[in-house]
Amino acid sequence: MYKCLASIFFIILLSSALFTQSSSEQKDQYVNLDYARFQYDATSSYLEFYYSILPTQEIIENQDYRQLEFTFNIYLATDQSLQASTPLKIALDNYRNGTFHKNQASIGQIKTVLPIGEYKIELLPTDINLTSTFKIQEKSFKLSVFQNDRITLSDIEIASQINRSDNKKSIFYKNTLEVIPNPAAYFSPGSKQLGYYI
Repeated sequence: MYKCLASIFFIILLSSALFTQSSSEQKDQYVNLDYARFQYDATSSYLEFYYSILPTQEIIENQDYRQLEFTFNIYLATDQSLQASTPLKIALDNYRNGTFHKNQASIGQIKTVLPIGEYKIELLPTDINLTSTFKIQEKSFKLSVFQNDRITLSDIEIASQINRSDNKKSIFYKNTLEVIPNPAAYFSPGSKQLGYYI
């Protein structure tokens, strides 16, 4: 009986966390940014940052653009000092030659380890003229020590797909699984399942 109640409580807690994480901020039509924190050691946390970028039809058809360039930045919240910066490039040829469907966002993942503290992240187009189309995405979060004397959950990664995989070279590989993130936290009415990874 205890195991049954514990399982029910865990499912309710998980569902609540998923709802809170996915609905706490309004999602953008073209650019989305999310993250998950996992236990690492006594002074640091392991983080994964997930992003999705969907080029507009106008940009896809504009031959002046060979690729979309974005920048992902991590700042220390206390003094706004830049801790890391990563350039991201989205090849538009994938949309022009039919490799990607025009409504298919390019999804990526960045992994890092950061010391305990408070941080701000942002994802923005490198071309300032595109900021009216692609809104700058910003999020703030706090890293704290995972307590070993009580049950503690990592963040929940909302996924669009989870499949068995042996491809350890994939950026989405995790413990015999390939977990494709869903930064927009959007599931169509036809979605057969809601995926998440803890």
